[in-house]
Amino acid sequence: MPTKSTRTHKLLTRGVPVIAVLVAGAYVGACALAPLDTPTLKVSMNLEQEVTNDAQIAQDFVNTYSAPTAVSWSDGTTWVNDDTVRPLASISKLVTVLVSLEKQPLAAGEDGPIHVWSQADVAQQDIYRLDDGILYETPVGTEVTTRQMLELSLIMSANDYAYAYAMSVFGSQDAFLAAVDEWKTKHGLDSLTFVEPTGMDAGNAAAPTDIMKIGWLAAQNPTITEITSMSSATMPWSSKPVESTNWLLGDVAGTFGLKTGFIEEVGYNFVVGQHVEVNSRPLTQLTVMLARDSEEERADQATDIAASLQTLPKQVDLLTEGTSVGTMTSVTGESAAVKVGGSAQATLVPGETATVTVDWQKPKDGTKGTVGTATVTSPEGTTEVPIELTKTLEGPDLWWRLTHPGAVTGAFFG
Repeated sequence: MPTKSTRTHKLLTRGVPVIAVLVAGAYVGACALAPLDTPTLKVSMNLEQEVTNDAQIAQDFVNTYSAPTAVSWSDGTTWVNDDTVRPLASISKLVTVLVSLEKQPLAAGEDGPIHVWSQADVAQQDIYRLDDGILYETPVGTEVTTRQMLELSLIMSANDYAYAYAMSVFGSQDAFLAAVDEWKTKHGLDSLTFVEPTGMDAGNAAAPTDIMKIGWLAAQNPTITEITSMSSATMPWSSKPVESTNWLLGDVAGTFGLKTGFIEEVGYNFVVGQHVEVNSRPLTQLTVMLARDSEEERADQATDIAASLQTLPKQVDLLTEGTSVGTMTSVTGESAAVKVGGSAQATLVPGETATVTVDWQKPKDGTKGTVGTATVTSPEGTTEVPIELTKTLEGPDLWWRLTHPGAVTGAFFG
């Protein structure tokens, strides 16, 4: 008969395989379930950048002209070679129209209130006639719409109609000039002085930087640009055509005005606007020219400037599709490239800046796809470009887990 110790030894001996199986099973389960490290991302190329188109190229450009010249692509920055205050001449009519439209708005295409041409209007014509002012003869009693007064004021630069228009809105020159003072303060036009609506008086004056501000206010007004874009107009009471004083209309693509001017005290002036497209970016460019010697010089230089300005915006390549920026490596040592998933460019006028920022996403399971986003910000807007893992990292299988106990124990106790 077996002793007690013999029976105990047999029981323990039989239990060893069971325990071994249990331990092995526990190890396999632990290996299978161990939360191993996520893939690691190593960035080898910094995509973040800030690129600026040198503002000096615009300054160098205006400096090539001896007469006062200013250029701008926006209402924020103006490059000028001489900011001396000079008479506006008929550029004054832009101020007259802007101030009057603020008081009595008129939508593009509308006729607006009717003004009946009066004996007082004829008397004012006689005053301007003595100074060789531009006039448009109109019989007393003629009904003239606001739209027609604007066409005569802005297209052919008729002084009698600029005056009549301002008086029809404000009732008196004193009231009109008070409104101009309020308006110029509102828009920060510190150099502007104004004494009458037409520009025939040299007391209407401003520096080129303020004239540029006036030009942008006009360029942003669809009623004004609709009219200043017209090379001619007709009036129902006359066979005499209304011809524009802006020679660039029809000859220089995209020209939409804005206003010419002449007065003996300064010479020939011009505020000219043009819509262009540079590298698929729509742009509006404005030029202020003062004190030219002739209409021909004014037109020739304006044409040259309009063409030259289109060469100053620069296209910069910010991101290139397929650029390798790093690698992602799984816990097994398997690696895959991380690349830029698209391209991005920006067209910048002088002084403008574009930036690229990157938001990296925390790697998860190494699945092929987006691991970050590059955000391109420029005056053209904001664009997001994905940064992508080029292939899926398969990750550790069970055999790898079983044969790397250090990684398993580290996952639980690290």
